[in-house]
Amino acid sequence: PDHAAADGSTNPISISLLNCQGLVTKGKNKCNFIYDETSQSGADPVFALTESWLHEGVLDAEILHYFQDYCLFRCDRKSSETVHETKKHGGCCILAPNRLAPKPVFSLSTGTCEIIAASLSKIKVLVIAIYRPGSATHANFSLILQKLRHCLEQVKDEQEIWLLGDFNFPPRLLTWHNAENGPIPIASSGNTEEKASVSALLELAQEYFLQQLVTEPTRKEHILDLVFTSNDTIVKNVKVSRLPKISDHD
Repeated sequence: PDHAAADGSTNPISISLLNCQGLVTKGKNKCNFIYDETSQSGADPVFALTESWLHEGVLDAEILHYFQDYCLFRCDRKSSETVHETKKHGGCCILAPNRLAPKPVFSLSTGTCEIIAASLSKIKVLVIAIYRPGSATHANFSLILQKLRHCLEQVKDEQEIWLLGDFNFPPRLLTWHNAENGPIPIASSGNTEEKASVSALLELAQEYFLQQLVTEPTRKEHILDLVFTSNDTIVKNVKVSRLPKISDHD
């Protein structure tokens, strides 16, 4: 998308959603692959990364070494005091260029799901990243959606919203039909909890006029990774890329 800065100048940026299945793990750091593979467009890349698998033993400097002049905002997997359902790995993070004046907004880990938000102050954009594993209960995912709703309620009229995430809703629950005005969701059969989670997300997106953009499979034949925006008119291109060095998601 093209964005106007506070001084009136415009500059394209790219927003990349990646399920990285471990950004920095024992003996392996994927940061260089991520930056090299996604920063060739000439636009300033902003990254929303899911399944980051980060923890207190991984320093920000180990990541920012590969992303010069960037800010890193992390939501590592934490134990939940509210929902006793903690699982390993998970987590999500946002990387944004310093020139966009990024600022943290909030983050939450339920022990199963994560959400994090950052404001790109110079171009009035709010970026939100979510990770929801397929095994998440509706009670757990509801905590994420409650936090998301509270955030969206505070958004100013001129601020643009980008909601990106690995939601892990398989085709038996949710598919997307390509229509003239953008993808249309088709909710299908599933157990009560799964259907409730799909419905809650779609209702929230509709309430805040968020259009989903992804129409191609992002893992095998499934569209598990979704991108919503409040302003699809400035989007020049939506691309699903296969990056086997990073993940089994596209």
